[in-house]
Amino acid sequence: MIEKDFKKIISDWEANHTLRPQMFARFEETEALLQKELAVPYPFQKAYLVGAWAKLTAFPNDPLVIALQFDETELSLGQYRERVINNAIENALISAWGDKIKNIERNDWEKRIKFTIDDVSYQFDIDPTLKEVKQVEFVNLANTEFTLFRNTVIIIKNACSELGLKAVDEAVIEIILYHSLRHYQIANKYYDYLDAFVKGLDDFFAPLPIEVGSAMYQKLGLKEAEKFSHKYIVASPGNPELNLAGDLNDINIGDYRKLRKRIAKMLENPKVDPFLFDQSTEVVIDVNPALDKLTGKLKWRYIVLGKNLTNSGGEYNNDEVSQQTAILKAVFKGLKALEENNLFKKKIILQADYDDFLGSKMLSTEENKSRMKTIKAFIEKNKLNVVQTKGKSLEE
Repeated sequence: MIEKDFKKIISDWEANHTLRPQMFARFEETEALLQKELAVPYPFQKAYLVGAWAKLTAFPNDPLVIALQFDETELSLGQYRERVINNAIENALISAWGDKIKNIERNDWEKRIKFTIDDVSYQFDIDPTLKEVKQVEFVNLANTEFTLFRNTVIIIKNACSELGLKAVDEAVIEIILYHSLRHYQIANKYYDYLDAFVKGLDDFFAPLPIEVGSAMYQKLGLKEAEKFSHKYIVASPGNPELNLAGDLNDINIGDYRKLRKRIAKMLENPKVDPFLFDQSTEVVIDVNPALDKLTGKLKWRYIVLGKNLTNSGGEYNNDEVSQQTAILKAVFKGLKALEENNLFKKKIILQADYDDFLGSKMLSTEENKSRMKTIKAFIEKNKLNVVQTKGKSLEE
């Protein structure tokens, strides 16, 4: 895939994303209901929209996640308080919406209720520490620091959806992506963000502990992450004492490995233009052969100076004819590299420590005559202004 393909994923997501106003309205309706039904006798304080709809990364089938804050200091129910609160929430919902509610599921241990109304999934989480609110704040801060962060999460979620991956946690994706960008991101392009994400997944599988760093924890007003003993570690930015990968092992981590394979496949053979805004008027290609000091053999090599473009190959004896062959191969491959990267400039300077390496003295073999003919045809076809200069090898 190329950069415009990633942008199309985002534009398609935006075009099909008409539910957001409706989901925000549903949240406000639900918040008002809970304020009415739970304020007395239960010490309900506030409802927060969290999850993908709050992070602005939601797909239509994502649940409307609402974090509920209670004043637990006023509850003396011990281990039963979540059950009692969930009972109260369930009764309030049934009283207000009755038969509209479908598929109520509750998990008192996880302090969670799930249900469906009009094909919209809701999820209530009792969240006294507001860790999910902090997760939303983390995504907002990450997107300020890395401006394609949120959209890259959407691209990754789209890949999960296409593969039908059910076990991948969006919060884990966000944290691994942030870790990846801190350590591996170079350019502000989707390709680079996703390439960094693949490297971050490799860190995760290694396994290395994944966390958002002390600077982010300070912004969130939290202490740094705990030291965990579990094999796979993704420390929550909302609660540094929580390992979001605590239930993963070598068997059920498979969906994350499938995701890594898909993202890596998306990045194969990129035709990204990293020099789109390159305003230089000339470019220099060093085509001096490279010498292997251990074997004494030569190989062709080109280096496009200042552009981080280089390649090499082959193995030749260290004699004059072989030098000519290596230079001609490097010239053609270097010019092709300029073409592939949209780097044809007003002036192209070819540099080698050899006299007139585009002249007749290079035509010492039939193969080199053919190579020279190909080079000249390429230059003529693309109307290139090519200048040769003598100079020793320049390493980047």
